[in-house]
Amino acid sequence: MKILIIFLLNLLVVNAFGCGPGDFVSHLNPDGSVGGLKSVTSRVASSAYVAKTAKICDFVVVESNAKILDFAIIRDNAWIREFSIVKDYSQVSNNAITWGNERFPTIIMGKSKVYENAKVLAGSKILDNSEIYGSATLYSVIAKDNSKICQNFIIRNRQSNDDYFCNDTIENSSSVVSLENYRSDSFNIKHEKLKFVIEGAHFSLDENVFQVSINGKMIDPQFLEIL
Repeated sequence: MKILIIFLLNLLVVNAFGCGPGDFVSHLNPDGSVGGLKSVTSRVASSAYVAKTAKICDFVVVESNAKILDFAIIRDNAWIREFSIVKDYSQVSNNAITWGNERFPTIIMGKSKVYENAKVLAGSKILDNSEIYGSATLYSVIAKDNSKICQNFIIRNRQSNDDYFCNDTIENSSSVVSLENYRSDSFNIKHEKLKFVIEGAHFSLDENVFQVSINGKMIDPQFLEIL
């Protein structure tokens, strides 16, 4: 009877915090303080900091020098890599990944959400009510207000103010293009840029908005040069 009562109490507490049922322990922070609850199936580095009111659920991985603060919740198989800060009421879930560096930490804050297979990297900041999901990949991006970035978008070095980057807003179109500076014997997409010339038209093309694909795979904007 005593064991059953303890189990039921634990179940109620965990459900109230939003993690769902499971076995949890408190994380011991690097400063010696007792942190928030973490699932026994999660992996949280000893140098990671988890605030008393934050929650680590399911099979989450939290690496060294990451901070989970305030009322943030990390769920499912999310991967919080080094120098990531998740704070306020934000959530990271599903298979999402965050990763920063010592100089430019990646920050998820406000009531923002990062989920599905999204990757938020290289000092990006996700603020307010923004949502990053699908297979979107962000490098050094600031998303604020009600920004939504999803699907397969790869965005670098941009500030998104209440913008919406999702494939369901894009109509298929076509144009005749020529690929310049291409040598089949030495071309390497990881080290050279694709240069496109639009025939019969002159306009600026934002590579963050218009997707260019080869064999069905979107090309990272850093490898594009639109002429």
